[in-house]
Amino acid sequence: MKEVFPDQDPVAAAEVTGPRQPRFTCPIGWQPCALRPVFWGFKEYGPNEGAPAPLRLFYPTLDGAVDGPVLLKGCGRYPLVVFLHGHCQGGGSEHYKSWELLGAVLARCGYIVAAPQILDIASAPTADLLPSGMLNQLVTWLRSAWEHKDVLLPAPSTAFVGHSYGGALGARFATTFGGVAALASLHTGWQHDAGNAAPLLGGLTIPKLFIMGDNDVFSMISEPFWNSIPSPKHKANFREADHWDYLPRSPQNCGTKSSCPEYPAAALAILAMFLGKYLPPELATDLPSSIPDSLRPPTPLNLTTDQEFFAGGTWLQEIDRMEQGSACHVALDYVTPNTRVVPFVRDLPPGRAAERIRAEDLVPKFTNETGDFVFRQHPFPGTRVQVGSTVTMTLRKGQPL
Repeated sequence: MKEVFPDQDPVAAAEVTGPRQPRFTCPIGWQPCALRPVFWGFKEYGPNEGAPAPLRLFYPTLDGAVDGPVLLKGCGRYPLVVFLHGHCQGGGSEHYKSWELLGAVLARCGYIVAAPQILDIASAPTADLLPSGMLNQLVTWLRSAWEHKDVLLPAPSTAFVGHSYGGALGARFATTFGGVAALASLHTGWQHDAGNAAPLLGGLTIPKLFIMGDNDVFSMISEPFWNSIPSPKHKANFREADHWDYLPRSPQNCGTKSSCPEYPAAALAILAMFLGKYLPPELATDLPSSIPDSLRPPTPLNLTTDQEFFAGGTWLQEIDRMEQGSACHVALDYVTPNTRVVPFVRDLPPGRAAERIRAEDLVPKFTNETGDFVFRQHPFPGTRVQVGSTVTMTLRKGQPL
């Protein structure tokens, strides 16, 4: 797709159907996303910084160092992902720091990832008050008081991702507090001892992803239960995958691991595709239509030389390698409802914008009657909405910038 920079050619920019190009404030010229990654970094926060609990915050960066590099700004805003760890016997109070790979992958994809400490996670799925209260405070703090709150897309651009009991806690938070746009679980025992959280899924109409493994009976989902969950829903069942495969192999690991070395990165690639499809970064308006419903990464990627520098030579290729000679395998399943992706219509004349909205079986609505081009639109481009949903647009006189 031809890259068009609005500051150079406003007329051509009005015809852009792919990713929205950032302004000149962006040092790389594109918004980081799952198909165009950058580097990652993290920083520790806690009560001394105003956070309601100790946490690690992962974010996109252009620096090679990962401990406290400069956060990449000026290239578009990022969705918020809250990661909830599970119960690790013997893992100590800092188990939340073990999930570096997950935080790194999602940060490279253009997300701000908060991984808080949850001391009583073993009882969290049934005992709402302390964990859910902390999580509500965490999301509020990040959006209102965090030093870089301006880089976050506004609510409800928030996803909850949880491992084991953390997945159940994420579902409980989504139903209790709302404001969650997507939910993903890794090896959560929905039909076993996940704190009676399974019934909550029946009322959750937000997009959902379930990742599980044949070696972890705890995480398996029966066909009747799968059929009872409302769409949109996706699941990835990895053969030979085990409960703790995501964590580094060490004497301090929390349990058994499989013999499938590609599994952690392959599972996280599916997670990145899921978030990219349903909760893309602000200017990555092409992601929902570029990612198949199966969530299998669309490799090989079409990257510029600069983008290849950040992606490296193996980005999103773990499933391809896994299936070329490994005993591992993944079965992908999904059900999507009658939805549409909101098209990008900013900078278009009102007539053309309305025509493009109607072409997607959506309803155009203008907040003012006069103006030469669409200055603002809601929902955000790339958002998946129900057929017949209204797309509200604000007009402005003059020429697009």
